Amino acid sequence: PESYFVPPFDQPDLWEGHASLVDELKIDLKGVKPSVIVCCVGGGGLLNGIILGLRRNGWEDVPVVAVETDGAQSLAKSVEAGKLVTLPGITSIAKSL
Repeated sequence: PESYFVPPFDQPDLWEGHASLVDELKIDLKGVKPSVIVCCVGGGGLLNGIILGLRRNGWEDVPVVAVETDGAQSLAKSVEAGKLVTLPGITSIAKSL
């Protein structure tokens, strides 16, 4: 059988799936906007999806706090460099969560 690699973060279809979390949140909160959303960041797929969902639901003004593991901060390093950065390695003792 053929196989397909599903990338963990760099894929708009995955962002769309993650965006549905915000759709569900809006229903659960009965349309009341949250004051903030805190999001764990690894590769950025969940973060991209949350941003997409916020935009889709008209909640662009809701702040998002992205939290990244020290020693695995690929997003922070990419933002700092102004381009996508691949870390040479993960130095955190947290290898997976």
